[in-house]
Amino acid sequence: MRRLIGAMIILALSFYPFSHLQADCRISTGEPVTIVSLADDGRFMLDDGRVLRLAGLEQPRAAAQRDAWRKLVADFFGVPVVLSFPDHQTDRYGRLTGFVRRVNGGDLQNVLLAAGQARVVPMRGMGECASDFLATEQSARDGQKGFWRLPEYAPLDALDLTALLAREGEFTLVEGVVAAVAERQGRLFYNFEEDWRRDFTMTVDRTDVRLFLEGVAGRSDEGAASLLVGKRIRVRGYLSRYNGPEISVTLPEQVEILSEAALGE
Repeated sequence: MRRLIGAMIILALSFYPFSHLQADCRISTGEPVTIVSLADDGRFMLDDGRVLRLAGLEQPRAAAQRDAWRKLVADFFGVPVVLSFPDHQTDRYGRLTGFVRRVNGGDLQNVLLAAGQARVVPMRGMGECASDFLATEQSARDGQKGFWRLPEYAPLDALDLTALLAREGEFTLVEGVVAAVAERQGRLFYNFEEDWRRDFTMTVDRTDVRLFLEGVAGRSDEGAASLLVGKRIRVRGYLSRYNGPEISVTLPEQVEILSEAALGE
């Protein structure tokens, strides 16, 4: 009888909107799954043989972090959980990419973020989960939880070009004051020093400009791009090099306004 009741609960959850399970993180309808193990690279194995990658989080980078993940996620193994998807159910490697929540409450992404053992990697389809995850990450950073005690995880200064160039190819958080913005062929270039040939630059491709500006400035008309100038921001993404160090931004959730001044002041 207990098995029958449990099966009925799981079946009902497969048609239950994920937004009812977590009011501040509205994702699409969930699918019941069972997690059985965690690989070293952060992949979760399901009992049906499928592979899951947690949506919106950076994969564990070091052995200590992988060990911490195993301890933190143990309560999610072998019990009914709900897997919910952003825009794309699978990544380019064919792995499921989703959000995980236990039937009796508690979501896996926030467990890892709250312990300071993960960083948010914004992606399309996250909805209100992006702000929810970022707030949890910020709380862990403020409390020096987990790896936030380690200097290598601290956000980098946008003016420290040596440190930035040393992180080329890595997912990184960078903080600084936007000095100027330029537009070339529809692409935005946010510079953090006067010498744009060598300084740190945040770029937005022309195909992403409207979404970006509406997200960070609340409008996308002429002049909206300049509203970030003079503001202290935190930008996250993979560091590359184009003249100086650069992060290419595709989503507004990659940028957080840190200054007290309101946009447009």
